[in-house]
Amino acid sequence: MVLQDTWLFGGTIRDNLRYGNPAATDAQLLAAARATYVDRFVRALPAGYDTVIDEESSNLSAGEKQLITIARAFLADRQSWCSTRRRRRSTPAPRCWSSARWRRSASAARVS
Repeated sequence: MVLQDTWLFGGTIRDNLRYGNPAATDAQLLAAARATYVDRFVRALPAGYDTVIDEESSNLSAGEKQLITIARAFLADRQSWCSTRRRRRSTPAPRCWSSARWRRSASAARVS
């Protein structure tokens, strides 16, 4: 489950992502980051995935924190997960993803 309130841990962005699945390979971690658009903003950071997040995560925006927690949930590779928060009024809610859909997204992210 991904809550609206984000919980990040002291350490690097890579450490925070890997918390969802400590046994994940670097390729799986990168695929989850690409599928959830974390890769886009992390690559713009001077230290990239090795950027250290302080305990309050004050060096990241609220949206970036949410994306990291979503990527962490993707990396956990559960059977399915749902998002019940609407981003815009025109967006239907809830949205659910199966693990099969996630694997297709991850495969597409690896290719691009």
